[in-house]
Order: sequence, then C-alpha cells, then structure tokens
Amino acid sequence: MSEGGRVPELKMINKSDDKILVIEGEELIGARQNRVVNATFLIPAHAEVIIPVSCVEQGRWAYRSQRFQSGKKIMPPGFKREHQRRFAMNLAMGVGHEPDQG
Repeated sequence: MSEGGRVPELKMINKSDDKILVIEGEELIGARQNRVVNATFLIPAHAEVIIPVSCVEQGRWAYRSQRFQSGKKIMPPGFKREHQRRFAMNLAMGVGHEPDQG
C-alpha cells in the first residue's frame, strides 16, 4: 500500500495474463507481517486490487521479505467459522471489510 503499510489491507498486483484465485483463510507470508485473506477473490489479469486481510502475528511489524508468498497453511475450520461470523457482523454494522484485529 505504502512504505508505512496498513495491517488490514494488501494490494494484490497480478502481472500475469491469467486470473488469480485468492482463497479466504489462505495465509500470506512475508513483508512486515504474515496475514490471512478475509474473503475469496478472483483477481483479473493485469489488475491491482486492495483486499482485506487479518494479522496472524501480533507484535511483528518488521520486514522479513519485500514480497508476500502463499503459505502452506489455511485457517482451521473452527477458527474460519468464527472469523466468518465476525466478518459478517462487521459488514452488518457498516464497518465494511475492516477486520477486528483485536
């Protein structure tokens, strides 16, 4: 997003000729903080999209890499249900896609 960054958002840049599927609960590793994706998105070819994410590393805000990569983990089912419930509650309250980082 910027050099300072923002915890609940990531800018996805698809430089390929193909669409990219980013799945809810997928862990993205790297940059200043590992995060999980809050919803499923189909990113068009050659597009830049801001997606809502949640932090999974409390306290770390330091670069381990300049880029993100897909992790080998996805949210466990019980945690995913709770995450979806809170996410739906935020949408109903008009907060939008902003996650509850607490």
